[in-house]
Amino acid sequence: MDSILSLLYAVDRFSRTGLFVAACLAAVACGISWAARTRKLSPFSPLSRFARDRVDPMLTSVEGPVLNAGGSPNSVPWWGLAAFVVLGILAQQLLGYVIGIIGTTAAGFAGGPRDAVRAIVSVIFAVLQLALMIRVLASWFGGLARVKWLRWTYMLTEPMLGPLRSVLPSMGPFDISPLVLFYLLRWVGGFIVSSI
Repeated sequence: MDSILSLLYAVDRFSRTGLFVAACLAAVACGISWAARTRKLSPFSPLSRFARDRVDPMLTSVEGPVLNAGGSPNSVPWWGLAAFVVLGILAQQLLGYVIGIIGTTAAGFAGGPRDAVRAIVSVIFAVLQLALMIRVLASWFGGLARVKWLRWTYMLTEPMLGPLRSVLPSMGPFDISPLVLFYLLRWVGGFIVSSI
């Protein structure tokens, strides 16, 4: 089990380094795209062709929302870079959370029966929190919320979110029920684990 945990921690460290390198490359690519869009580079230069052929197709998913919100086409590369960085940080946090769940489970099963029961309860509440986080992140991107492989997050969280929404006061366009449920799960899970 220790070898699996050390492998997971190595994957976590490698993914952080890889994410940083990818963000640096994305920043350079977005800078080239911005320079080509603003005519800081000649439209016929190899860098401008690279931006049009390779970088701009990757920015199409960002370009629509930016233009619909009244943004300038010249700002699309920077919005694309910001989206890449934010999604990378969220993915890294989710990976760290999953590795923490696995580490807690491994430590619990290494102890006695009481530790094993604590580990199982901790994993159940951690999976519910993870499903809630994934569901919230998917809801930020309309098309992602309807993907088949994310249905499990809705199946796990909707029986808790539905009644909670009916009890909580309306906050206009903001739905605070996932945030309240996240902290309720953390509190209830911690209380149950500490009382075992």
